[in-house]
Amino acid sequence: MNWTEYDSNTGRIGGIHSGYATADAVLSQVFWPGMDSVAEGEFDNRDFYILNGQPTERPASPVTLSDLTLLGVPAGSTLTINGERYDAEGDVELEFPLPGTYSLRVECFPYKDWEGEVVAT
Repeated sequence: MNWTEYDSNTGRIGGIHSGYATADAVLSQVFWPGMDSVAEGEFDNRDFYILNGQPTERPASPVTLSDLTLLGVPAGSTLTINGERYDAEGDVELEFPLPGTYSLRVECFPYKDWEGEVVAT
């Protein structure tokens, strides 16, 4: 039997356990700090979270890119530009010191991560 371990406050999935017969057996082990509940089954944390004890598909990110502006960045997001992390929300105008291609990533749980790139001239 497979069990998915998660944080009951956020629904964030920590990992998957295989071969345990009961939820109590899973919870008796400490594999992922901060995880305090389990759901029966195997659920990938990139696509799912646990809402009210039920596996739920993570919603698509509302972020869109228009020229050099990220639109609709949810409050509490982390924007990563070529490995550098920034707090971000709302509409974010991007400025770059040098021409080139920049990798972008917006993370805001429970949304799926948004990824894209821009070419600055």
